[in-house]
Amino acid sequence: MMEVKNINNVNTMPEKSGLSWHKQIQKADVKVNDCTQKSNSKGVSFKGRGIRRGACKFLMWISDNVSSPQQRALLGITALCTQPFIDLHNSHIKKEDKPITVAKTISKIIVGTTVGILVRHYAIKMVKNFTKTTNCGKYSQCLLPKKIVDQLNQKIPVNKDDIKKYTEWMGTFLGVMCCAITNFVIDAPLSKMLTNIIHEKVFMKEKAHEK
Repeated sequence: MMEVKNINNVNTMPEKSGLSWHKQIQKADVKVNDCTQKSNSKGVSFKGRGIRRGACKFLMWISDNVSSPQQRALLGITALCTQPFIDLHNSHIKKEDKPITVAKTISKIIVGTTVGILVRHYAIKMVKNFTKTTNCGKYSQCLLPKKIVDQLNQKIPVNKDDIKKYTEWMGTFLGVMCCAITNFVIDAPLSKMLTNIIHEKVFMKEKAHEK
């Protein structure tokens, strides 16, 4: 086994072997550090640099128990509870411009969240029709990975949780791709219409009462 001394010293060169010297240093450095970043059974590193153990567990719980549409809803609710108040108290926005700015923010959040939830929900639902493991039709497995299809053909049991996660991921991916189109086709006109309604019905009425 090759012995490397003073690994942190740039001028120290390892002994000759079949590997190039920089690859030997990388290999020795891993051994010296004793693989400080250890992984759990799911392959997520909890030690060493990066996110702490508790945060990783929480993120994994969110991933396993909260669906993609629900995650989009949580983002929308959080934004709706914070962003309008930030705009309302933003000193860089003129006082006379704040009503229309807040109305625009609220409308974008409502429309964006609603469309995002619907698109992701139906995208995942569509993907489920093409990732079936039982009662398969002609195209019922066309979105499944070839490895899983081969296992099904050979009557080898597959992990249903893996299929579920794959379906969620594929549906979310297609949903995000669709949102790139809906942002211009649906979100923009609806946001403009809702902005006018909120501005006229809420802020202008409030301004009239103040007078």
